[in-house]
Amino acid sequence: MFGNNEKLALEAARELDATAEKLQDRDKRRGILGMVRCIYDVARHNLAKLEPLASDPAAFDRVILATPVWADHITPAARAFLIQQKERIKDLVLLSSSYFGPKNERFLADIEALLGRRPSASFLTTQKEIKDNSYQAKLNDFLRSLR
Repeated sequence: MFGNNEKLALEAARELDATAEKLQDRDKRRGILGMVRCIYDVARHNLAKLEPLASDPAAFDRVILATPVWADHITPAARAFLIQQKERIKDLVLLSSSYFGPKNERFLADIEALLGRRPSASFLTTQKEIKDNSYQAKLNDFLRSLR
């Protein structure tokens, strides 16, 4: 999580009185070489090497995953998390901010293929909506529907 998606995750955690945990990729993805590595890993559907989680997803009735969209695909960290934890996730809800927002069809198909089912609910918004705060009322309505 970082930037807009971290913002969504923290707002959801606060609103739902939930625990937030950041997926920690062991690989550094900063600078030009980091960007090249990101593009390569997304194109090849590579998995990130994640640090161990502090919480067991099976301990929760619902897991909310906030993740960016990279080139219309799920990130290596989110991909690794879903593959490693899919049997332990009872109910998955998705939050994501990206350039195209709800138009990211391949992204949703990636998640469904990895999980073997669609997320029970998803909130997809655009970077523009985050920047101008027009997402806020929609997010609040979405989170209220999860209670």
